[in-house]
Amino acid sequence: MSEKEADATVLIVDDTPANLMVAVELLEQHGLHVVVAQDGKEGLRRAAASAPDLILLDVMMPGMNGYEVCRELKSKIATRDIPVIFMTALNDAENRLEAFKAGGVDYITKPFEIDEMMARVSAHLTLRLTQVELNRQNQKLRSEAAVRQQAESTLQDAYAELKSAHKRLEQAKIQMHRDAKTVSIGMLSNGVARQLARPLEKLQQDLGKLENLLKQEMETSPSAREMLQLIEQSRSELAHTEGYMHALHDLSSLSEPVWRAAVVNSLLDDVAAMLAEQFGEHTRLVKNYAEVPAVACRPIELMQVFMNLLLNANQAIEEKGEIRISSGHSGEEVWVDIADTGVGIEEHNLARIFDPFFSTKTGGKGAGLGLSFAFATIKKHHGRIEVNSAPGVGSTFRVWLPLRQPETQNSWGRSNAGYVG
Repeated sequence: MSEKEADATVLIVDDTPANLMVAVELLEQHGLHVVVAQDGKEGLRRAAASAPDLILLDVMMPGMNGYEVCRELKSKIATRDIPVIFMTALNDAENRLEAFKAGGVDYITKPFEIDEMMARVSAHLTLRLTQVELNRQNQKLRSEAAVRQQAESTLQDAYAELKSAHKRLEQAKIQMHRDAKTVSIGMLSNGVARQLARPLEKLQQDLGKLENLLKQEMETSPSAREMLQLIEQSRSELAHTEGYMHALHDLSSLSEPVWRAAVVNSLLDDVAAMLAEQFGEHTRLVKNYAEVPAVACRPIELMQVFMNLLLNANQAIEEKGEIRISSGHSGEEVWVDIADTGVGIEEHNLARIFDPFFSTKTGGKGAGLGLSFAFATIKKHHGRIEVNSAPGVGSTFRVWLPLRQPETQNSWGRSNAGYVG
């Protein structure tokens, strides 16, 4: 959990004490504030009183069931924007559809897996906090349009804050890629669209109103032209954010369990481009690719693995350093090296780095799921990950991938066009 997420409040509504105890303990271990209710009516009262950032809601409860509670929450101004994740043992299509019709943004099937639950909670908290920030920006822009005599002094601040909000959206993207399970990417992508589309549309409308106002004042206001240029820059930032949302939609279509032909060099280039802003000036990226054949894989899953490894390498560099990406081919396997000049890993931690929720990072950086996800994904590809590290020198992660997969070697080349870059 990030520091900002750790200040968040989660309301759990469940009539089963055992479920409450497990969920409360898990969330509190990650620094979250937890409020509980044991039936629907109490849940509505708690939601109104505590204004939580996220609600985990059981479906099957006496009195009001979870769907009725959710519809009541969505009917009230004070609680309608709080994201609701259903917790249910009902995993059929009809009940999933009912959950989304009632206003839920996600669902967790009981008995839930700890890492999946925390990945979904973390992702939706990130989206909720970003939504709150965007709504704050909307209110600020509306106030500036209403008080036009202050427009010259406030527009530059609004633009700076808009860039800051966009940066947080980029961080939300990284967090989702690192912590969300591959199977939930499509659902999370749709969650982004639902929660952010309306605030972004409102920002566009407010910028249009402010632009019309400034055009009327261009003859009397010497800096109106400069402010109009800032509006264009703001629109550019919004276009970038909307482009990211469309990219998430495309990403959800790639998350289907389809094997394709992909060249790892192309996947690495795509991931490096996505993370360019994360690296900044303090990290130098060096590429040393060999000419390698395509491998049978699920490209989107491999991209997440490479993203996790590159982000870990970047976070290991405390001041200035270097990340080296290499690839090669040996027999019926392709390998990828990601090496950094960071702080390295202590020997006693090497055996645990692929364990879920294990992390050597401080300050709430990550949920400790990135390397666990990478290990599981490469194992699913019938490959392996090796690591060599020395404290104070740096770490090297090597990923080995077979050219073909046992269960797909007779069909993947014919049935899929492939991702060859």
